[in-house]
Amino acid sequence: MRKLLKIVGAVLALALIAGLVVLLWPFADRSAKGTRPVPMPVATMPNTSSLVADFEEEPLGIDAFVIHKDGAMVFSHGEIDVPMNMASARKSVLSLLYGIAWDRKLIDLNKTLGDLGIDESLTPLTQVERQATIE
Repeated sequence: MRKLLKIVGAVLALALIAGLVVLLWPFADRSAKGTRPVPMPVATMPNTSSLVADFEEEPLGIDAFVIHKDGAMVFSHGEIDVPMNMASARKSVLSLLYGIAWDRKLIDLNKTLGDLGIDESLTPLTQVERQATIE
């Protein structure tokens, strides 16, 4: 009976891994086009040639850049519909998302980590750390 359970467990684990690979594959393919791009109204921006020149002179290069104003795309440069690694920008993007959630009254920035039940399993937060607010 134990041997059968081990085999079933191994098969389920392999199926889970295979399923995750299939589901996450689009995120691994950096050249894949977006499947559901968000349509944005386009506004005009004067004198973008100097901006493009600055991007091209950048030593590390800029893969893509977008400027939005009032819900309209004012300027774009590069392949903006291709997923890319944003490791150094994650905190900024997360901050933007928190701003949107706060603006829509989905979160209360005055709530503490303790109020929200946020904690660490390996090294639990101290009482002082639990008093930190989302803001």
